[in-house]
Amino acid sequence: MQCQGGVPGTNVEEADAKILQNQKDSVAKQYLAIFGYFPNIAHSPIQPPPTTPEVSDKEYKEALILFQKSYLLPVTGIADNPTMAKITEQRCGNWDMFKAKQLVDVPQEKMDLYYKKAKSGGFTWALVGQPLGGMDIEETTEAIDQAFKKWEAASSFKFKQVPENANPDITVTFKEETEALNTVVGFSSGPPDGKIILHAARGWGYRKHNIMGVSLYHTMLHEIGHALGMKHTFYRGSIMFPMMKPALLNPSRLDEIQAVDRLALSKLYRLTQPNISLTENDFDDNKCPKYLDSIVDVADDQWLLFRNLNAWRIKLTGDNRKFVSKDPILISKIFPNGPSFVNATTRLGDLIILIAERSIYGYHYDGVKFTPAKDFPKQLHSRVLFYPNAAFSAGGEIITLIAGNVFAYYNPLGNFPTLLEDKTKYFPELPQDLRGGIMKTPGSTDFYYMFDEATVTSYDMKAKKRATFSSLLDFVKCD
Repeated sequence: MQCQGGVPGTNVEEADAKILQNQKDSVAKQYLAIFGYFPNIAHSPIQPPPTTPEVSDKEYKEALILFQKSYLLPVTGIADNPTMAKITEQRCGNWDMFKAKQLVDVPQEKMDLYYKKAKSGGFTWALVGQPLGGMDIEETTEAIDQAFKKWEAASSFKFKQVPENANPDITVTFKEETEALNTVVGFSSGPPDGKIILHAARGWGYRKHNIMGVSLYHTMLHEIGHALGMKHTFYRGSIMFPMMKPALLNPSRLDEIQAVDRLALSKLYRLTQPNISLTENDFDDNKCPKYLDSIVDVADDQWLLFRNLNAWRIKLTGDNRKFVSKDPILISKIFPNGPSFVNATTRLGDLIILIAERSIYGYHYDGVKFTPAKDFPKQLHSRVLFYPNAAFSAGGEIITLIAGNVFAYYNPLGNFPTLLEDKTKYFPELPQDLRGGIMKTPGSTDFYYMFDEATVTSYDMKAKKRATFSSLLDFVKCD
């Protein structure tokens, strides 16, 4: 008997794919409506819209593109994997936009009371009720107090804890909230009514408590900013970036109020002498980068150094390394349909791997250009709960992903972890804030160059010890 129709199973697979895409679109539309990406929808973040807002295909595509551009995602206009990965991250419930427009500052009449408090005795705060979500009162209060102290140091404002019946300026409350999206961890109202609401069921973590949870400390840094009148920013280095951080985040990263936030606060409060030191110049006198976010060997004789949205080529001749050009190249110009920034990079044979938050991109390099690899991009497996800050090849089909003091052995081809463990136990003497690693001899896992932001360490993988140590500027020449 002759089979009729197309390849068996094709129609079923197409139907399943359509159902899955419809589900993604439904979630994406709801998300975009909640956080202000549609021009004709203005829901409060705490009063979510219907499950699937009624919008045209054109409005939906434009909202997706606006979201993708805002978060430096590949701009496709569809709810693809990188977009859905971002949508499913834990985040603050305050708006990103309002009717598809950038948010404006809090009106002056609402800021007047806070102006006076900032210039006089400062602000009071209170924890209202009991903390929920498994943390005790002492640990919760410590995390909140530490966050206020960071803002105090960044602003010169005073913050004092008072009893909840003392009419505090800022209140912090844990509540059992019902939200349309289970990724929202809390939200805040701004001046003159600074109320911070944290969702009790989100699994909070601080120091040694629930390290797989959401960081209460980093969330409070963010929400205090809202309570003071600050709005979301899409700059990833800002504490006002909408996405929240895991409790296991390396404490040396993003635990300070950044320069961009101090400047925004000084502008909002009309401070003539903002409490800020200008960030150190990112380049040396010869205009070569002094710092890196990540680094990868794209060929045996060529590396790429990444910093912010840019990349620099490094040429290797024997033991000498030299910047090919002082002029940076936009990452998005080098890698087709790739990310605009990277958190970690590594090489696996002829496969170049870029990781931007939880998206894994793969490329092949022919010595001239990069070509997207088949079956990429992918989303990091759900068992890996951290955001990789560094990566290096472990040999074979395995790479090592690191964030703070945790690491994973990971198979990017099969897209699954093979081991999750303590970095300090398996890799003692690695740089504390590791950004990447490159094999000294291509294909050999005996010795590596290990990089943090500004220095390079020679690391003996067999002995688990570091040998030589130098600055990035001494390691890579800039003529």
